[in-house]
Formats: sequence, structure tokens, C-alpha cells
Amino acid sequence: MAALAQSPNRNHAGNPDHFPMTPHAAIRDGIVAVLAAVFSIPAETFQQSTRGHAASAFARQTAMYLAHTGFGLSYSASGRLFNRDRTTAAHACRVVEDRRDDPELDRLLQNLEQACRDLVQAEIAA
Repeated sequence: MAALAQSPNRNHAGNPDHFPMTPHAAIRDGIVAVLAAVFSIPAETFQQSTRGHAASAFARQTAMYLAHTGFGLSYSASGRLFNRDRTTAAHACRVVEDRRDDPELDRLLQNLEQACRDLVQAEIAA
């Protein structure tokens, strides 16, 4: 999926009123759409400057983890997508990876990664 992060911008269905979505924006928007639905939190939560509740923090950590592992973005790029720095993104990835020992969470993360990839690929192809 690293190729998604490097693919050229495409205009959405040739609509001149729609600005092309950058690959990183498509990745962020796809991840946020999927995780907001799964974690039942507002999409705006992912961009907040404060940590928020534990569930919100874990959802954001999961988002950075998926950006890094699922789409091959660097820690810096993953952090920037969610208004965090590279050290925060690296910490988020460690937190989520450490919790993958739970088989149920591991399955969930596999499904989330696939759902995010499918959604982002469809958005970029449109």
C-alpha cells in the first residue's frame, strides 16, 4: 500500500468544483471514516489537539498505527495526518502493537486495515 501514498492526484469524477484529494488526505480520511464508525466517536476527535478520553486516544493511536503499518507512511507522516509529531506516532504504534497479543484485537486490526485499504483505494481510483 506504500504505492497509494505515492500515486498521483486525481480529480474526483472530472468535477471541476471538486479539488483533487492528495493520497495522504485520502489515507487520513479513509482511516478516520472507518475508525470513527467502529469506535463510535466523532471524526473530529482524530484531529483534536488534546488527548481526550482513553477510548479517543486509543482510536487515534490505532489510526496512526494503520497509517504507518497499513500504508507504509513514516512516523512523521503518520503523525502529521493526525496533528501529532513523529515521537507520538512511534509511541502509538508501540502501544497498539503491544496490544496485538489479544487475538480478538489482532483480528479486529486485520479487518480494520483491510477496510481502510479498500476505502482509500476506491477513493483514489474515483
